[in-house]
Amino acid sequence: MSEGIARLGALLQQVDAHPLPTGTSRPLTEGLATLGLGWALYSEQLWPALTLALSAAVNGHNGAGLLTLADGASERGPQGYRGDLEEALYAVNCLDRPDRTQFSAVPGSVPEFERASPTFGRSFAYTQASCSSWPAEGHGRPHPLHAVGAAPIVVVSTTRDPATPYAWRVALARELRSGVLVTRVGDGHGGFVAGNRCVDRAVEGYLVGGHVPEDGLRC
Repeated sequence: MSEGIARLGALLQQVDAHPLPTGTSRPLTEGLATLGLGWALYSEQLWPALTLALSAAVNGHNGAGLLTLADGASERGPQGYRGDLEEALYAVNCLDRPDRTQFSAVPGSVPEFERASPTFGRSFAYTQASCSSWPAEGHGRPHPLHAVGAAPIVVVSTTRDPATPYAWRVALARELRSGVLVTRVGDGHGGFVAGNRCVDRAVEGYLVGGHVPEDGLRC
């Protein structure tokens, strides 16, 4: 385990036992700290804020920075929540998946998740139970999707995307009969309009001019 991962683990354990003050009525708990960490990894533009927030939490015992990042993830402002992104996500996911894992079954899988991701594993493990109380039954079943007869489908992927594994989108592009893979070599979630002109030109050329990018293009 690297020193950085070990220090993050120690910080999360600390705020779990003793939540940090934030200058508000809401202390920084482990859940909020984890949410703030994860949200900041979505875009390199948030990395400076994450650096300052972690420094304040570790050295100054102040959780305000991480709380601000967590609120960005949940679309929470001074007057309350500004959007329903998370609710919409579960509405889609829970209809897509038939499983309804109960919270009582999650702890047994936590070690496996933590081996894969020491920092976020426990949090990810509990997402298995996200649909346990969803009122509508899910009917989705995983199956190959080849989209036979479709026009070229451009799949844009980022090599170090913290939210969607690169291998998943490579597999998707291969599964689609007309799939075309465009790879952004970099960090962050999403490849289009992410500061890479090579990717942007390829996507815009297809959407505006109908020019299909080279399959396997790496930018």
